[in-house]
Amino acid sequence: MATVTGYALRLPASIMNEVKMVSASEATSINQFIVVAVARRLAELRAMRYFEERAARANPDDFQRVLAKAGTMAPREGDEIPADWLDGSLTGPAAACGPRALCDQTGSIPVPSSRRKSL
Repeated sequence: MATVTGYALRLPASIMNEVKMVSASEATSINQFIVVAVARRLAELRAMRYFEERAARANPDDFQRVLAKAGTMAPREGDEIPADWLDGSLTGPAAACGPRALCDQTGSIPVPSSRRKSL
């Protein structure tokens, strides 16, 4: 088992009340809820740092060279960009994904049919 340390956490009453309600509805302890929330935030920060470091090493000339090699074939069926995606009229979960994200209308990342495993 991992070493556990203690820390007296002081939360505003309004946040603590919400934590109590949500942890109860999730059938988990307050402690577990806070541990998971902290772990998720740490993972987000690590990912942000990783991408910031990668972006700092980016070379726009290399990107343009790779982009110039891109084919001119039409997208495969199902890979087309929806017309309303580019004009900004998309609504719902997919709108949060933005035009550069790999999301479908549900807001989830689609798996190409060629990569799906048969059940």
